[in-house]
Amino acid sequence: MSKIATWAGGVILIVSLLVISGYATYFFAKDVLGDSDVPLALRVAIPASAVGALALLGVALGDRLRARKHEHLEGADY
Repeated sequence: MSKIATWAGGVILIVSLLVISGYATYFFAKDVLGDSDVPLALRVAIPASAVGALALLGVALGDRLRARKHEHLEGADY
């Protein structure tokens, strides 16, 4: 029962954080990026930096998953 509660709590936490971050991203994009007073360079740089960060995170995750296939842990029981 403890594992189920831990798993459910983790899922609820992740879903709620995704909802909050989506809500914040929507209003940030609407207020800052949609405002004509904000310079064009800044309106382009903010989403470009987010896309770049996500690309780097994806590459790092992919490299880690590929390296995991070739790990040989001694003394570990499967």
